[in-house]
Amino acid sequence: MNKIVVLGGTFNPITKAHAHILKSAAKKVKATKMILVPTADSFITSWKNYSKESILAPDIRLECMDAFVKRNKNVTLSLLEYSGETSKTFDTLNALALENPDSEIYFVCGSGKLKELHTWYKFDELLYKYKFVIVERNNDNIMDLFNENRELSKYKNSFIFLKQNNRYESVSSTKLREAINKKEYKNIEDYTFKYVLSILKKNGLM
Repeated sequence: MNKIVVLGGTFNPITKAHAHILKSAAKKVKATKMILVPTADSFITSWKNYSKESILAPDIRLECMDAFVKRNKNVTLSLLEYSGETSKTFDTLNALALENPDSEIYFVCGSGKLKELHTWYKFDELLYKYKFVIVERNNDNIMDLFNENRELSKYKNSFIFLKQNNRYESVSSTKLREAINKKEYKNIEDYTFKYVLSILKKNGLM
């Protein structure tokens, strides 16, 4: 059976940390396909409470992701959430499963999500149907977080754990935007790719 890893997020913009997590997860489970699922702007502003000024224009976010997909084999882009067709992880994975029959789907997320995962929409069905690759971040002790939550412990076989490379621990879209806003370009390529920076420059953001 083919295996697919799915990484959702704001990708505001996409960074080298996103790329590392996606490819590391794929390598861990021996996936043959990787899918990026960007969230809708409405989710970023309402759920994550980002100000509109801190969000890249939708077409710029997509242009950066399209550029990444074109340069990386076996990576595709799904606009299910971006377009509003789905908004819950359970519904998104179900839709991707229909698009990719005979494939096993693994959803990738950071270890911080373990604290809230039991509150997600249709949590039990979600973990019964799909596998999760949990990336250890910010020195979280994954096993402590896991064992502290009885709801999660019922689904031990649904989780695969992955340590994040320390090189990318401090890399994030937020820090990249902060560096751009402060015009601190000296080490900007530590955060993202040259072609992403070119897109940002072309659109007057640098």
